[in-house]
Amino acid sequence: MIKRIFQFISSMQFMTLLLLLFAIVIGYATFIENDFGRATAKALIFNKWWFELILLLLVVNLVTNLFRFKLFRIDKLPILTFHLAFIIILLGSTVTRYFGYEGMMHIREGSSSDTFLSDDTYLQINIHDNKHQYVYHKKLFLSAITNNNFSIKTNFKDYDVKINYVDFLPNAKDSILYNTEIDNQMLHIIVPGDNGMQSEYIADKEQKAIKGMLFTFNNPLDGAINLVNEDDHIVCYSSYNTNTMSMDTREENTYLRNEKIVLRKRTLHTIKGLNFVLKSVLDNVEIGPVSTSDVMKDGATDALIVNVNSEGVSKRVILYGGKGYASEKENFKIGDLNFSLSYGSKYHNLPFSLALRDFQLERYPGSMSPSSFAAEVNILDADIDIPYRIYMNNVLQYKGFRFFQSSYDEDEQGTILSVNHDWWGTLISYIGYFFLGLGFILVFFYKKTRMYNLTKRIKRITLPILVMLFFTSNTYAQELDLIDSKHINNFEQLIV
Repeated sequence: MIKRIFQFISSMQFMTLLLLLFAIVIGYATFIENDFGRATAKALIFNKWWFELILLLLVVNLVTNLFRFKLFRIDKLPILTFHLAFIIILLGSTVTRYFGYEGMMHIREGSSSDTFLSDDTYLQINIHDNKHQYVYHKKLFLSAITNNNFSIKTNFKDYDVKINYVDFLPNAKDSILYNTEIDNQMLHIIVPGDNGMQSEYIADKEQKAIKGMLFTFNNPLDGAINLVNEDDHIVCYSSYNTNTMSMDTREENTYLRNEKIVLRKRTLHTIKGLNFVLKSVLDNVEIGPVSTSDVMKDGATDALIVNVNSEGVSKRVILYGGKGYASEKENFKIGDLNFSLSYGSKYHNLPFSLALRDFQLERYPGSMSPSSFAAEVNILDADIDIPYRIYMNNVLQYKGFRFFQSSYDEDEQGTILSVNHDWWGTLISYIGYFFLGLGFILVFFYKKTRMYNLTKRIKRITLPILVMLFFTSNTYAQELDLIDSKHINNFEQLIV
């Protein structure tokens, strides 16, 4: 039984099946990337175990065929070279996948940096009890159309901690969500915005800064605009003098600081130059994230929702973050444990620093479109200070890291470099490409190849073909004499 399985895995029929399956998967991944973004294609296909299994079986098939067809012979050298090329290229991609990493590095003129943000996203976990701490970073490949379910269990000292996946919302935006299980109120007020009037929401017990002023709801604070629910009315105790004007009657009133003001709808309140109107009081609502699009984009804000369980207590946590930037940490406490969670790219440390001396941008004459841009940097490594110029097709390579000029700041005072750390994977892949090119050359000059036999056949039939073309051209020339000259003149005037 085992022998039959091995014979099937090493057969040419199985290789054909694998190559066909690989082509179908890659084609499907192209459509997924076009419709839902690169991150979705990685989450759905490229980072799945079964995709790795396809490539592994291809390597096993290629290796077994080296011995099955006895390719370690001089007369089989071109075929051997091709097989070795594909095996080495797949080996290089394996090293890149498991040991390489990449990201983006931002440097402003006159400053230096020794860190860069990862291209991959992580759930970063920090737990401590003020004496000891637990740190764990879990790499995540999430999207709107994949099964993102995961669970993390850890025993921190004598505490059992479990973090469970709840939901993932790409391109998240806060919205009002009605929840009948929540017995609270939320105030909806209108304030002037950059593009007209804008809505602001203040939840129960919340203290929120709006347009430079601090508002509170049922949680008074000295120096703030304190809104309180009293006797089924929303009243205001402002730390500043307040002017009001009814939009219906145009009646105006002035209230002194900390004087009770009953907030009414369609009444304009002015405090220290800030105008606001109470639009409505919402019951049984909360502010939560909703997804505005399933297309994954670098730099967009996504929302990862998890449940954190510790010693029988559960807390629902919403983490805002995404690829391309370090998100803010969500800090909370359960029992005697302090938690700090975040989702998004994380920082990698470099064993040296890069300092940006000058960023240079050139534009096409008479246009604002950039034609080229470059970064003048210095490599700072202990006592070493090496100047270098990074621009298109001129890559900085140092200690296994490669830096590419990627983008720049809008004020043209900073550069954004693409960073890659994959020295071994790149080297192995280039060796595979060398063998692939060598194989293409050998098939043309090696006598015992199908390409060489086809070339010999072509040489044998070259003379008959030339004779046939000669007589055909003469016959065609004779036929041309029969064509009317007026018709030829008309044809010459056609616009091509």
